[in-house]
Amino acid sequence: MELFEIQPYKPEFSLSCMNLEKACPQGETFRMTFWRKEFHLRSQAFERSNLIVAKTEEGIIGTLGWAIKEVIYQKVQRLAAFFFDFRVSPRFRDKGVAIQLLRAAYRRLDELGIDLRYVYCVGDNIPLRDFISKLFGGIEVGGYKYLVWPVYRKLPVKEAPAEVSPKCVHNEFLLRNNTFDFFCDPFKNGVLRGHLSSYIYRDAGCSIWSNKDILEEVIVTMPKFYSLLKKAVSCFPLNTIRWPFFPALGVPIKSWYLFDFFAFDSEAALKLLFHLNNLALEQEVRFCYLIFSAQFPWISDIKKAGPSIFAPTLPYRLMVKDTKSPPAKVENLYVDIRDI
Repeated sequence: MELFEIQPYKPEFSLSCMNLEKACPQGETFRMTFWRKEFHLRSQAFERSNLIVAKTEEGIIGTLGWAIKEVIYQKVQRLAAFFFDFRVSPRFRDKGVAIQLLRAAYRRLDELGIDLRYVYCVGDNIPLRDFISKLFGGIEVGGYKYLVWPVYRKLPVKEAPAEVSPKCVHNEFLLRNNTFDFFCDPFKNGVLRGHLSSYIYRDAGCSIWSNKDILEEVIVTMPKFYSLLKKAVSCFPLNTIRWPFFPALGVPIKSWYLFDFFAFDSEAALKLLFHLNNLALEQEVRFCYLIFSAQFPWISDIKKAGPSIFAPTLPYRLMVKDTKSPPAKVENLYVDIRDI
């Protein structure tokens, strides 16, 4: 077996880590990887973060990052470690690389007395979820979803919303949703590097986040149905109709995440979403991803307003390891946008 050692990440490892990223696509329905300007940009969103690598003479074969954050979990404020950028080269899986990366991270966290750890994984990739559960030692306690909203046409808007600060939207959001079982304030001790703008429209509000340069999605394979449909709509007479954007394989997708989205009812939600759609269209953004969890009853009406075949709902699962006690179920989850 080829020898490797665990080392702290260095900026000069960036290119090698990004090449590793390409070799580790995720998801099942759509297989995707990510493009970054520099590998370490994601970790810089957190005030306290670490990146380590597994390295051989040939290069980087594994990476693992974690951020130390204050969270409120089941109404108790605690320090927690959020794990991200967990990658192991396919050539070196089942050779102890992943275990050694986690052991190195756990040793440091044990020294700091941080016993709450969590990670997200793609919900439809059951083998990956089982692998993470077994290796990470965590239990699935809840999750979130995001609705893919394709941006391809201008929608009717009567009145533009007011642009405000992200903190203003966040506070209004919390006034309407303040019963979270798991919560981390993204405005406390960190940098919203990807924030673009925030809006309030009467009884609705939202902030826009872009992962441009930080963690841009790249589709590497897609379902056969979509591939066939993509070919079909390029031919007459279907090519005379305006269709949602079909991602090109291997090319970063320009997208926005809509977070802290709140609305009094479905009508208010759609009015705001239509305006955000038009903003995205002007800037050639292809998709808006609306993050939501169980407390948003109007999400079904939003799904009906879009082209359903092009607007899937993608699930993500929250895995928690608590060395103090068995992890409790999370019915209402707040997603820190930096964790996306």
